[in-house]
Amino acid sequence: MLEAHAAEIKTFRETMLPGTVQTEDYARALLSMSLTTPPADVGNAARERALRQELLTSDNPPAFWLVLAEPALLRPVGGTAVFRAQLERLRELVDLPNVTFQVLPLDRGEHHALGTPFTLLRLDVPALAIAYLEGLTDANYLDHPKATDVYALAFDRLRVTALDDRASAKMLDRRISALK
Repeated sequence: MLEAHAAEIKTFRETMLPGTVQTEDYARALLSMSLTTPPADVGNAARERALRQELLTSDNPPAFWLVLAEPALLRPVGGTAVFRAQLERLRELVDLPNVTFQVLPLDRGEHHALGTPFTLLRLDVPALAIAYLEGLTDANYLDHPKATDVYALAFDRLRVTALDDRASAKMLDRRISALK
């Protein structure tokens, strides 16, 4: 996986949390709805997703920047208990020094990446930027500067439009409290 070699990971998601921060139960709930993951493979795939978090807490973690649209904080994937545990885990990750978390509130209206979740990876060796887009049946990796520059600009504009990290953490705290 390219994430393991990234010096920097920038992710934007609108409706669900990215695999990098998913708990096993949250991932299992999502994968159980997959049209391409066989039911027999859901458990292993969910464990693999949950293990991706180790990247963020490793000895030399990448810089991880997550801009999350507010609807992802409202969709109770896996039910209330699973979703609350997922948000609590996200809250723990948000406190890591290498993690920046911002929420893009619904009331900000349209934005530059509406309907287009993506991840930008910056690798140091070899020096390379990659935009990663995931679909129902496949994933696309774009490494041409003409494409990656557009995604980098979109991410920068999302960062400016979103709440700052402190206000975002407070919104996450309020959402966790609402699920009690």
